[in-house]
Amino acid sequence: MAKKALLVGINDYKGVSDLRGCVNDILDMHFSLRSLFDFQAKDIRVLTDSRATKANIIHRLKWLVDKAKPSDFLVFHFSGHGSQIRDRNNDELEDHLDELICPHDMDWDGTFITDDNLNDIFKNVPTLLEVFLDCCNSGDGLREMGLAPPPELAAEHPTLNRYLPPPADIFLRFSGEEDDLKPPKKFV
Repeated sequence: MAKKALLVGINDYKGVSDLRGCVNDILDMHFSLRSLFDFQAKDIRVLTDSRATKANIIHRLKWLVDKAKPSDFLVFHFSGHGSQIRDRNNDELEDHLDELICPHDMDWDGTFITDDNLNDIFKNVPTLLEVFLDCCNSGDGLREMGLAPPPELAAEHPTLNRYLPPPADIFLRFSGEEDDLKPPKKFV
């Protein structure tokens, strides 16, 4: 069983306001994957700040899912800005908005990664894929893939809670602002 992870944390943005704590989030995740889930350092890719461009993130996402087998365990963690734009391909029937994650070189002329882009990369992954989007609008980011909680769960629980499989029973809370779930702004 292969274990691979891509961890992206952006504090320093080229054209939009900077953030604090995003790089620390992925360093914490790196430590957790190594110490609790036996990931090898060679199988974890980390992109921070100026290295976390759209091209580099897309390239590493393709590395993450390349040759994935049903027994593999894959993790994608993004901590940075997120936003929404008007739907460009008419697949967002409910809110008519595409959710996006903002790379370091973000601009409104297309230098962003939409939920449609993520869907195109993740849709044929034959294995367990854990996706952590610690950014604004994260609750909607993979909804079209059927990965969001059912409406009754989202309505009953104001945060999205997940359990990771053994070897440890670790409780994670993850989220961002400006999504349907309205959870807290932190990763515990």
